[in-house]
Amino acid sequence: MSDEQGIQDELAEAQESPHAPVGGAIERIHTVNQMETPKSCSGIFDLPCGYIDPHTREIITEVQIREITGNEEDMLASQQIPSSQKISSLLAGCVTRIGTITDKGLIAGIVQGLTVGDRVFLIFSIRRVTLGDELPVRERCPECKVTTLFMVDLAKDLTPKPMEDPSKRVFDITLPSGTPARFRVSTGQDEAALAKLVKRQNHKADSLSQSLLMRLELLGDEKPTLKMVKSLGMRDRNFLRDQFQKVEGGVDTSLELECPACGNEWEKDLDLSAASFFFPGGRQRP
Repeated sequence: MSDEQGIQDELAEAQESPHAPVGGAIERIHTVNQMETPKSCSGIFDLPCGYIDPHTREIITEVQIREITGNEEDMLASQQIPSSQKISSLLAGCVTRIGTITDKGLIAGIVQGLTVGDRVFLIFSIRRVTLGDELPVRERCPECKVTTLFMVDLAKDLTPKPMEDPSKRVFDITLPSGTPARFRVSTGQDEAALAKLVKRQNHKADSLSQSLLMRLELLGDEKPTLKMVKSLGMRDRNFLRDQFQKVEGGVDTSLELECPACGNEWEKDLDLSAASFFFPGGRQRP
């Protein structure tokens, strides 16, 4: 599973080299086809977790999405806008309806509070509506070192993972050490707050602990502090991460690849930072 903070970090790194070269006749042809072949300008999707209406407690999963326009393209290509802000702006701009809600101001607030899994799902959905389901991915075999162009079908190869109980967003567990803990499902607001904290206080060395603290509501019988989280043993920390992944819905971004040259098989997470994810052929406009 991929979380939104990872996407934000990858987007930031991708900004440093936005004009990554792309070679190969097949990929160039596919790029032209993606840009010139008409796509559906909008699509309707079901969120894996859903938005909980604060008044009725109804879980709303149906969303309508439109394709990216020049507004979003310019924003994504900008090197001045923080990555966390890019994601929220992209979702607020391209999500046109959540259930029966169409007010843009309400939608902007709702998408900020969606679970990280839902927000990652929306990023994939926006890409599908904008450029179609096929995504060319270049990967180098770790065994024979041959680079191959794989064609990923975003509709078939990436599996949405619904929450078992979408109405439950807070969980009580017992860590391997015997310490009771309570955590909540992470949202876009949590990720934005974490990104600001890391940037403002230069806590990059603490980012892993901060990401755990962001979700924790109780550790033992008290509100956890960064010092308490950093003092946890690796068994407890890894257990927490496993529990997060177990209960949080989203999209499984792992790809199963097989090298056509040597037959080696390996797994790799889809790189959302690649320029070709939203800019076919790796080309970003100046």
